Amino acid sequence: MTFSSIQAVIDEYATGATRTDRKLVVIVLTDETGEDDAILEDVISKSERFKVPVYFMGREAVFGYPYAHVRWVDPEFGLAHDIRVDRGPETEFPECLQYNGFGGRWDSTSSGFGPYAQVRLAKRSGGIFFLLSSSEKDLIGSAAHLQRKFDDLAMKEYEPMLLSRREYEANRSKSEFRQTIWQVIVALNPHLDNQLSLQWRHYKTEPEEFAKQGKAQFDKCIRAMAKVNEGIQRLEKIKPLRAKEREPRWRAAYDLAYAQLLAYRVREFQYLLALDKHAKERPLPKDPKHNNWDFGYTSQMLTPDEQQIAATKIDIKELEEQRKKALELYAVVIKEHPNTPWALRANQEKGWGFGLALHSYFWDPKYLDPKYQARVPKF
Repeated sequence: MTFSSIQAVIDEYATGATRTDRKLVVIVLTDETGEDDAILEDVISKSERFKVPVYFMGREAVFGYPYAHVRWVDPEFGLAHDIRVDRGPETEFPECLQYNGFGGRWDSTSSGFGPYAQVRLAKRSGGIFFLLSSSEKDLIGSAAHLQRKFDDLAMKEYEPMLLSRREYEANRSKSEFRQTIWQVIVALNPHLDNQLSLQWRHYKTEPEEFAKQGKAQFDKCIRAMAKVNEGIQRLEKIKPLRAKEREPRWRAAYDLAYAQLLAYRVREFQYLLALDKHAKERPLPKDPKHNNWDFGYTSQMLTPDEQQIAATKIDIKELEEQRKKALELYAVVIKEHPNTPWALRANQEKGWGFGLALHSYFWDPKYLDPKYQARVPKF
């Protein structure tokens, strides 16, 4: 309740400070965005009216995405949990895909900027947003090898607009190029369309149970591939408008989303092939203690047979062209937008590989125990 708290402080102390010729300053130390930023403009109005600067010491927003995940390990049982927290985006609305091809994103790629609402309030009130520089070892996808800060000069032209959300929407809707990118982001948002979320983990080791789970995912994946292809076609249609776009942020958004969708469609087909191969071969885990299978990326790709091509009705030639084009476009993003989050994200995804493989592991049934679940904190 970040913004409600700031508003309460202003309501409580601003009038008294003015009456006694003193100055009220609000300093906020936080590692989250705040769930109540719907009242942002009201808080800005109050801070301006009473001349109350708001200073933030906070973390980078997740690049084009509202959420991050923090690793928490139960101190007694040693079981790990990835708990979702609000950490972005850096703009009024996300300008990146919310999708990783199989569901909602799980990365914590840094945007290089603070969360939109906090930075806007600091700027409008006369305060400052300070990015905390210490490392975050428990933030999923923020390992030491991942870049958290970016060169100021390189990022200057990529700064968010920091308009009110109403002004931002009006500005975006005037551009066919920007509005189409936004429509693709919305259409492929797994938080709005849960049928886009494919099962990645917790496949049963019993072959019959695995086959049932795999069959349930097959049709979802075919639909997801069709929706991704629609997104590709919409982006290809506005390609001539890219050269006319003045803002580097939107050109970068287009370049990255285009490369991602091409890559995601190829990986989704590999997902189908891996499920089918596993269901036919009916392998058992090498370790008898293992009770689940989950997916992982690999550079090794499966080759479909005629039966699989007929069952999926996928154009293999088109798919191979999309794979090659995805690699070319990832390279374009890295070259055109160096030392930025777009280049970092493109380089990460390029390294994932296009193949998928299933791996066995032991999953502790205690995770499902209601008494145990009550121990897990809600950040």
